[in-house]
Amino acid sequence: MGFVVDDAIVVLENITRHMEKGESKIAACINGTKEIGFTIVSRTLSLMMIFIPILFMSGILGKLLHELAVVITTAILLSGVISITVTPMLCNVFLRDRHCEERSDEALSGQPTEIATASLTPRKDDLPLTEKAFEYVKQKYGSSLKTVVEHSKTTMLIFFS
Repeated sequence: MGFVVDDAIVVLENITRHMEKGESKIAACINGTKEIGFTIVSRTLSLMMIFIPILFMSGILGKLLHELAVVITTAILLSGVISITVTPMLCNVFLRDRHCEERSDEALSGQPTEIATASLTPRKDDLPLTEKAFEYVKQKYGSSLKTVVEHSKTTMLIFFS
């Protein structure tokens, strides 16, 4: 799974770095992708080459691993293509320019009111059973963690015995 997501993350981080240097969104998307495009292509092709020999294996092992090699090779290829084409486009759509972000931070600098906070916090009666169970476990975990921290010497003695 890391192979599939890694390319897009690298492209996203490079575009963000270009935006932090002061480039506009579109320039950052183009320059950031150009800068590491060759690296993404070469990494994608080298990862694919690892699984290509499995496609040509014979015998029972070849039959077992053939589908795995096809799926992994296809996923790596699509990941590379998407990271170079779709990721920059989505960055251009969803990332904010730095000067727009600074203006919105100024507008949102106030603290939320009690009414807004209360409306965002669900009442215990409104929670589904799974949420109630999770809240119960979270409460018990918090109290047991507090006990363990308060009695750290005893905890360490029990742990090492």
